[in-house]
Amino acid sequence: MKKIFSYLLMALVAICITLPVGSTAEAAKVAVVSLQTDREEFVDPPILYMESAVELFKFPDFDFVKEEDLDAAVGKGLSDFSRATLERVATETGADIVIAMSLDTFETKSLMFRREEALQLDISGKFAYLNKLTNKYSNSDYKIDDIYEEVLFRREISLEREFKNFTTREMKKIIKIK
Repeated sequence: MKKIFSYLLMALVAICITLPVGSTAEAAKVAVVSLQTDREEFVDPPILYMESAVELFKFPDFDFVKEEDLDAAVGKGLSDFSRATLERVATETGADIVIAMSLDTFETKSLMFRREEALQLDISGKFAYLNKLTNKYSNSDYKIDDIYEEVLFRREISLEREFKNFTTREMKKIIKIK
């Protein structure tokens, strides 16, 4: 009985010693620069962009930098999405991952001269990220110009949904290479 008790006690001590060591992993700091646009009528895209970030970068694995630190580093906006600019933001905020996005166009165009009336999405801008944990950097232009029948668009597809799907897809790429 003493042997069983001593083995249980040793196992309990081993668990208590290794438990704090295993749980000290820090969350990766994420800086999501607010959506860069010069058009005031874009109300939904900045909200959808931040929603995508909040849904994907959850606390145990990720932690957002303080908004005050990010505002101090970015100021009135980024001049460009170059690696040097994103690295500067990362060092000033202490972030491991920096995400930046701009939006140039966000509209639908009606295409009348077809068998069925159709709508063409027109969403374009730039998307960039820097992941210091994996030393990955990406800066790319994006353009979504899909064409949908107007009936289908009204029922199942919306401009906002397509934009959010795009931002979620791009942000998932960052998580995959973390």
